[in-house]
Amino acid sequence: MKKLISLSITLLVANQIYAQQWLGSTTSTNNIYRTGDITVINGHSARVSLGAAWGGSPIWGTGYLGINLRRESSGLWSYLNNGSANDGLAMYASGNNLHFSFKPSTGGFSGTITDADVVNNVKYKMNQNGIFEVLKGDLQVRQNTVTLGAASGMYGMSGSGYIGFNINRDNISTGAWNYSSDGAHNGSNLIYGNLFGDMIFSVKPHTGAGSGTISDLDVMQNGKMTILSDGKVVIANHSINGWGPGSLPASVDYSSNNYRLFVETGILTEKVRVAIKGTPEWADYVFAKDYKLMPLKQLEEYIESENHLPEVPSAEEVVKEGIDLGQMQAKLLQKVEELTLYVIQQQKEIDALKKQVSKSKK
Repeated sequence: MKKLISLSITLLVANQIYAQQWLGSTTSTNNIYRTGDITVINGHSARVSLGAAWGGSPIWGTGYLGINLRRESSGLWSYLNNGSANDGLAMYASGNNLHFSFKPSTGGFSGTITDADVVNNVKYKMNQNGIFEVLKGDLQVRQNTVTLGAASGMYGMSGSGYIGFNINRDNISTGAWNYSSDGAHNGSNLIYGNLFGDMIFSVKPHTGAGSGTISDLDVMQNGKMTILSDGKVVIANHSINGWGPGSLPASVDYSSNNYRLFVETGILTEKVRVAIKGTPEWADYVFAKDYKLMPLKQLEEYIESENHLPEVPSAEEVVKEGIDLGQMQAKLLQKVEELTLYVIQQQKEIDALKKQVSKSKK
């Protein structure tokens, strides 16, 4: 009987201690166990909840922290209102990932959402390796106006993600991009990826002092440089209202050529150096003793027939294929060296004729 009384007293004291801990009147290092959720509430919607989230398809979470969102025994998530707003946030762990789900304000009413609603509203995720993913919406550094965002389902773009500088994608359904002004400037630019694996650099020029919006179409049409998925670089304006290789200049055959860089309208530079792989690719072989120089009569007939020099591309070929700068320089040098040999050959003939004339006069 004494043991029973002693055990009862111990349990009563323990319950009082835990009760005091729940009421916040006593601090303790003892573990506190609770089968239901813990909720701290102050006011109409100012509440924080801690709880288990296991068994809720499609979540199957291990636990959650809810701000104005609490998972009820029914499996629904309840939210309160303060008379004008009823937004909430749930941070839950599932599958070794930490998910951040947001419930936007829909008015001044209380209500519930489902596990599926929570999952569908996950904006960010961090995995066990510390990798932070932006699934929907933006990750913004407002002071520096740098934005990271998901681009899945972009209207007309089907992008895979973007980095924005003084620009952020406001709404996936409308495709609106917001840009800001510092009172005198409102230029911005962004880098986005498409589903082909290409990376596009798009700019919005400074147009005045005001803030505003542009569309997905504006972003696409203002693409100035593209790094294609195979490593080729194209510096050119996007030419059509589309995405992928087809939105780039039609004059470039991306599929069949091996060139790594295309620059629309040309390059202005102070110096160009062309690498030659080996001496056989240069034209000094013309001066070799065994080099066969085409007879001038045969050369004349070729020019009359073809309207260009032998081994030199025709105007039609140049328009169709362009020219290789290194090869063309070598080919021009070959013709200069052949011309030099013709001149030397003719000079020898002239000297021989002079000798014959001089002998005949004697």
